[in-house]
Amino acid sequence: MPPEDDNQENEIIRDVELPTTPDEAEKIENIIGFFPTMDSVPEYTPEAFHEQIVVYKNGSTRRLYWYDDENGEWVYVGGST
Repeated sequence: MPPEDDNQENEIIRDVELPTTPDEAEKIENIIGFFPTMDSVPEYTPEAFHEQIVVYKNGSTRRLYWYDDENGEWVYVGGST
């Protein structure tokens, strides 16, 4: 479920522990830890780069969302397990 207000949502996004070195960030297996993982569609307006990409997991549905700043909307590509 989406957070009740923007402050709570920003807390959730900012609580993500980012890799400490570029070497860690470059490994594809670290994508889950690098970007927030949510079970609801993102509806906030990102303020930082790491907030513009979200891994979505809900049941067997998997999506990678990114924020299209030019159009002010979230877009995604889907996958399956």
